[in-house]
Amino acid sequence: MKTLSLPFSLFSSLLLLPSWDLVAQEAVKEVMATVSQVRGQVTASGKQSGDLKAGSQLSSGTVIQTGNDGAVLIRPAPYIKVALLPSSQARFNGSQIGADGAAVSFELLEGTLFCRDQSTEDTAGSTLKVTTSNCLITGKSGHFLVEQQGKRTMVANVVGDVTVRIAEGGGTVELGTGNVIVLQPNQQGRLEVKVIDLTNGTMVTIAEDGSRGPVERADALLMAQAANRMAAGIALTLTESGGTLPDAVQALVQQISQVVPGFTADVASQPTTPTSPQQVLNPDFVSSNNNGNQPTASPDAPR
Repeated sequence: MKTLSLPFSLFSSLLLLPSWDLVAQEAVKEVMATVSQVRGQVTASGKQSGDLKAGSQLSSGTVIQTGNDGAVLIRPAPYIKVALLPSSQARFNGSQIGADGAAVSFELLEGTLFCRDQSTEDTAGSTLKVTTSNCLITGKSGHFLVEQQGKRTMVANVVGDVTVRIAEGGGTVELGTGNVIVLQPNQQGRLEVKVIDLTNGTMVTIAEDGSRGPVERADALLMAQAANRMAAGIALTLTESGGTLPDAVQALVQQISQVVPGFTADVASQPTTPTSPQQVLNPDFVSSNNNGNQPTASPDAPR
């Protein structure tokens, strides 16, 4: 399988000044985000406006818009990468770097955002927050995908620690690896929340007061929708990793395949479309030995 690694690079290490007083003053530093890669039509509005290109700097408050064929890869802080996929709009709300790592914030207004935090205990932990109309997502040391379509939010956790704080006092959900949460207002305007576990095909409903209902078999349609988002997150992880999935994600794929027939790690064999993660972030990423396999997706739930 021919692969092409994406040209991701890390920011230079931060230098701490020797004087304690100066260190205290510089403990938290606001930084601009850097556009690493652009495909198709991508524009910015706010303090900055116009077409974006590789190397562009984004300040807090900048709104990024991608066209039907557009996508952009952003580095808001060391070890953190954010990809905004086609037909999406997001606001960069800032990035701060301190001794304990980075704190990065985006608001997803519409479309799909893929987040990767490569920080570890050895490189200082970072926090990546994504706000939508229905929740606040906080991710650490992992990969997760957020989709906002109309009034519905879906979050798929490929790997890592992801916390979802539900709006309207709905409580907090800890999403483990392989979990998908769906948040959507019903006809009465009340927020409905369901968490699907792709590893066993079960689902939990969360009430307005944050209480959880019984574990039940996941609805087939909701399971398929959640599975598609998870497959997209895994595809982006594979592309970004240069064609080799991390061990934790490989183990997840094996679990999913036991629940969802046809689910495989060979997501590169998936036919490319204008919104296909492979085509968006790496048009040369192809598979020469897909053996006709068509990967399906799977859903995920709360723990």
